[in-house]
Amino acid sequence: MLDNDMIEFLTYRNAMKSNYRKGVHALRCILNNRKQAETFAGSLGGVSLVLGVSQPDGNSEALRALLESSTVIDQAALTWLGNWWPEQCDSWDTVAADQGRCNTIATDKLLWRGVGASPVGAGKILAGLVGQDSRNFAAMQAVASSATAMQAVASSATAMQAVAASPVAIAAIYRSDVALSAVDSEVSAAATFYGADSVAMGKAVVILAGLDPAGYADMSAVAASATAMSAVAASATAMSAVAANYVALAALYSNAEALSTAQGTTVGAAALAGAGSVATGKAAVKLAGLDPDDFADMAAVAASSTAMAAVAASSTAMAAVAASSTAMAAVAASATARSALNGASVARQALKASPLATELSLVSSQGQYWDNPGTKAMKGLILATKAGNNDNAFSITKIDSTSTGAGQNTRNAATSGSTGYLDWYENYPNYAWVMNSITYYAYYTTTKIKYIPC
Repeated sequence: MLDNDMIEFLTYRNAMKSNYRKGVHALRCILNNRKQAETFAGSLGGVSLVLGVSQPDGNSEALRALLESSTVIDQAALTWLGNWWPEQCDSWDTVAADQGRCNTIATDKLLWRGVGASPVGAGKILAGLVGQDSRNFAAMQAVASSATAMQAVASSATAMQAVAASPVAIAAIYRSDVALSAVDSEVSAAATFYGADSVAMGKAVVILAGLDPAGYADMSAVAASATAMSAVAASATAMSAVAANYVALAALYSNAEALSTAQGTTVGAAALAGAGSVATGKAAVKLAGLDPDDFADMAAVAASSTAMAAVAASSTAMAAVAASSTAMAAVAASATARSALNGASVARQALKASPLATELSLVSSQGQYWDNPGTKAMKGLILATKAGNNDNAFSITKIDSTSTGAGQNTRNAATSGSTGYLDWYENYPNYAWVMNSITYYAYYTTTKIKYIPC
């Protein structure tokens, strides 16, 4: 004789699995109706059908995504745990009261996938795992807001592995300065957290942007969606999450439309410009076809001739480097990196299109007189130069302490009669990287250089 749970399982299986497409519609209809949704969330057979799938079939991922993003996921995940601890599932606090049980849940991939999708479940189990009283935390956001709880989480390798696998937990931490500070204070915790995979990051990013994660399988799907990217690019928190994770960064730079959307907003451009050394370095080598695990950060990439050759030959990798102030500083500090970029046309073109490029106005130290040399303190990559007037000229005679070989009348930067920008980097790649200052002759105060500050 079948018990009630098995009967419910088979009933829901018939409704949701006999026809994969109609099954998704059936669950969506159930979850859209409050009473039916609550009934389903309390059905051990029903939630087991959705959350208990370890080998995906034709609609299992769609069904799971619908339930995980529903208003009844907290109850559904708790009900589901009744398969293992039927006497302890009257509440999340009862489940979380046993630290060993919390460890079992957090380390079992299938169990944590379901529990980690629940804001209440994720918070309660993580609290119990690190020895905190779960009754003090309503949900994951409360854990993320507690300095004590987050320090305990950050100090636990097990807890951080669970966090990195839960979009709900990731999003909660990005929303809390307290949580981020705790993660950043532990090297291993930071490595785990910022190394979250494409699935976890994609769903976390859309949560942060205020969208339903059910519609996005991973970060590549987010990048491919104009709707998602518009929301992500407008959210400082979502963009900071993208900029801190190399997998997310790589997905963004791999999609031209997504990149254009992100760089087209003040928030998005600022986040990409501020992308850190670890995220940018690993993203760059991933985009260049190398193993990110082989490089700790952008400084390590810049020091490697092999890595820089691959990066310099990849337009997408170079786009990531050229958009990051941190990456450009690492390149400027490495002779190996500068040489690789100077020698690759792909790299030069990417740098000349850098969103970091800015204009700098120049005037001689004695005013508007061609026969008096001027100096300008700066550090960066000179891209182009511009004379101030069509009867003017512009000559750069020194880069730092190195003579360019030009004299006062050589007019290497801009010839008389030219008013538009001339390509300095293409013409003089070996004199383009400035560490301290330039020496020059110019006439009008409207003489300018375009450069990337490093």
